[in-house]
Amino acid sequence: AQQAGAADARPEEAWFGQRQAVRNELGWIDPSDAHDRILARLEPVALAVRRCVHAADGDGPAADVGAELALFEAWFERERGTSFYALFDQYFPEVPVVDF
Repeated sequence: AQQAGAADARPEEAWFGQRQAVRNELGWIDPSDAHDRILARLEPVALAVRRCVHAADGDGPAADVGAELALFEAWFERERGTSFYALFDQYFPEVPVVDF
């Protein structure tokens, strides 16, 4: 929601920021076709969030974020055999930086 962009921003500009926020949250730094497919399926959720944020500003009707999220979650579970939220529970150990 914080990356939903201004009301006058183009949706694709807002989606770029939202997509990067998801990448950062999940630690998806390197390019990946698998991550890109997941993010492509997450775009309708991001657009619904954007519409909802701007509806609070009086810029049109709110979107049903829950319905879009449920569709995404069902797709993810069918494709991956696990909940999308399991991605948030992955532990990434810190690697010390050594200067030689």
